[in-house]
Amino acid sequence: MNYISIGNVFSFESSTFMRTIGFIFFIMVLTVELLGAQTENSHGSPQDVAASDTTNGSVAQNAPAVQATEEVPFRHSWGMDVLISTGGFGLGGFYRHEYTKTLSGFITLSISESKDEREIDYYDYVTQTTFVPGKKNRFLVIPLMVGVQQRIFSEDIRENFRPYVTAALGPTLIYATPYKYEFFSSIGHGHPYYTIGGYIGLGVFIGSDRSSLFGINVRYYFVPFASGIESLEAGPPKKDFGGFFITLTLGSSW
Repeated sequence: MNYISIGNVFSFESSTFMRTIGFIFFIMVLTVELLGAQTENSHGSPQDVAASDTTNGSVAQNAPAVQATEEVPFRHSWGMDVLISTGGFGLGGFYRHEYTKTLSGFITLSISESKDEREIDYYDYVTQTTFVPGKKNRFLVIPLMVGVQQRIFSEDIRENFRPYVTAALGPTLIYATPYKYEFFSSIGHGHPYYTIGGYIGLGVFIGSDRSSLFGINVRYYFVPFASGIESLEAGPPKKDFGGFFITLTLGSSW
């Protein structure tokens, strides 16, 4: 027989992906605690500050006043997202506007692949290709979403580590293409479906330079389609096109 099932490999990848999400959350929480403790130590205790003020009182009175430098606001940002999930990869773009130091609004457009969790991939040694028996359609998910981003722990953590929570909602296009055609050829034979989707997430921006953005976040997308779309020849149609994503963000601010 020239076929080998690699379904167990994809099962392993799914469990590895979930462990990766857990590991990222652990690292983020640990970093928050460490940076919070470091910030507290750098500020010093109230007793130390009072003692310092008493000891250096005469010096402080005679020292010339130093005018604080006003922080330059970066109200606008734009950039790209790289999405990674067990269903494959995706790309997106965003525009973000900062209303306050901790609250921002944004609009984002992305495209990613969605797979049926029942799929089992086989490898053909003769053609050296993978295929899924009984598969009817591929799915591309293209959400256009508007959302909010709330920074957390802003008073406890330094500016080079800015964690946040986020949520978004908007119209979503599910584009189904027939599996019997090659990927790019199938796009011309596809059919669009429309629904409402959204996501919630937790992430962090890293770096002290506010003019550039680099961050990572974990999102869970909700993309239901009540009537379902045929995915495999056997079994019920696919009704859920969401799932967990790890997203890398790159951008700039002005």
